[in-house]
Amino acid sequence: MLFPNLIVVYFMILSTTEISQTLCRHYYPAATVFYGDISPRITSLFHQTGFGFHNNGYLSFELLCPTSHHQPVPQDSPSIILFLCEPNEDKDSAKTIDMEVSHMEQSCQTYDSSTQPFRKYNSCGGYNVKCVRYLSGSCVKWEREAVISREDEGYYEFYLLQCPNESKYDDDHYIISPTVCQGNLTLMNDGGSSHLGSGEEPLLYAYPLLLMVWTVILFLWGINWLYYKQYSNPLHKLLIVSPCFKYVVLLLSIVQWNSIANTGYEQPLLRTVTLVLSSAEDATLFMTLMLAAEGWCVIRPYIGKVKHALIPVLFLVFLASVICVIWIHSYFMAFAICSIVFVIYRALKWCSFNLDMLNRQILAVQQLVTLKQLHFHGLSIVDQLQRKRDIYIRLRMVIAMYTMVFAIITTMSSFLSEFKYVQVLSFEIPELVVYICIGCIFRLRDFRVYEEIEVVVPREDSVVIFLPYPDMNWPKRQKLILGVPEEEEKTVTPADEKKTLIEEG
Repeated sequence: MLFPNLIVVYFMILSTTEISQTLCRHYYPAATVFYGDISPRITSLFHQTGFGFHNNGYLSFELLCPTSHHQPVPQDSPSIILFLCEPNEDKDSAKTIDMEVSHMEQSCQTYDSSTQPFRKYNSCGGYNVKCVRYLSGSCVKWEREAVISREDEGYYEFYLLQCPNESKYDDDHYIISPTVCQGNLTLMNDGGSSHLGSGEEPLLYAYPLLLMVWTVILFLWGINWLYYKQYSNPLHKLLIVSPCFKYVVLLLSIVQWNSIANTGYEQPLLRTVTLVLSSAEDATLFMTLMLAAEGWCVIRPYIGKVKHALIPVLFLVFLASVICVIWIHSYFMAFAICSIVFVIYRALKWCSFNLDMLNRQILAVQQLVTLKQLHFHGLSIVDQLQRKRDIYIRLRMVIAMYTMVFAIITTMSSFLSEFKYVQVLSFEIPELVVYICIGCIFRLRDFRVYEEIEVVVPREDSVVIFLPYPDMNWPKRQKLILGVPEEEEKTVTPADEKKTLIEEG
């Protein structure tokens, strides 16, 4: 179980850093333009970032090179092709970047001489970016706006293909002048009214739907508490903390994605708050599972001193590590992985320990009940122990299944990066199922049947008689006489009693 747990935690933290990464649709990539180069070059504008066009998609690209450090050479500026490529099946964008020179030269000839606004070639298409500003015969600013037609819609990654112009000087006397230029790429859909990609627009409906589901769950949890609040315990009160974090995260996610759709920019403060609350929600969920697996408020009313100090430390280590991953460096992910792997391991181990203890208690009580021939009104002691055992059987199953299902779904969703809503729902739905299962397991109910045990007193066919003291010389220990009936006791029914009264009358 340790390896699947490691996969789950890695992708869980990866989801908080990648899915919630900078989502603005106004990109400002830095690109190096090679003035005077006679060979074509291709570079990636973004690292493993793409955009899905649909419903009259629109793009605007601008590339501006600094003029203060530029040493112009007549006609040394390259032709710029904005290259849009569909992701490879193996998601290896390096194959596009490392294409052969002959392939790049063929692409340059295809797009440089093409009169069509967009033309696909080997799952890639390109736009010839026009030069709008010259300095001493060299281009220092390129611009291009385009509307993606319906037949060209799809999910693309963006590259910059630089095609050399024919120089007037020999190959042995050319000068390459690399210059870092600033790009500005704006991507939109729905005729320029939305900055979300085709795989992200469903999130505008998915998050409100999830919020409605969580509203119903919290409402039912509140109704359950109102009906049985006299039976509420600290564990039940702690179980509501993580869903409250989740509810706030969903509200902030709705605001965040609507802001991105309308403006194309992500608010850094809103993103930071959302990530911190999401990390706190995950940490609280695992700490609650750990406390429940330990048997707090179910088997024992308190937590051991060592565990009482260990659980808060793990909570703080995980939360601090995730925050450091967001703000400082991804190296801190190792601390978060170690803490959560340890939490899952201890939770499963404590569940197994409690199950073993309850099974031994059930076996011992069953032997005692059989030996003493005890009978009960309502639930027996064995029934009570079996109900508690069922709690930990289900809890262990939920933790184990969540671990495996999360690893499988995360692995599958990594191949669907163009469908962002699939990634989000693949993380949200298993977590929602876990919360529902935990709520059903630890919901409040009438616990009076578990607090009282009524033993049925068996009827005896004998009687114990205390003999009186005849005189002061009688031994101090009082004598007892056991009396038994001389004949079998006859069962008298109400009809027989009525018949007897009539006869006597």
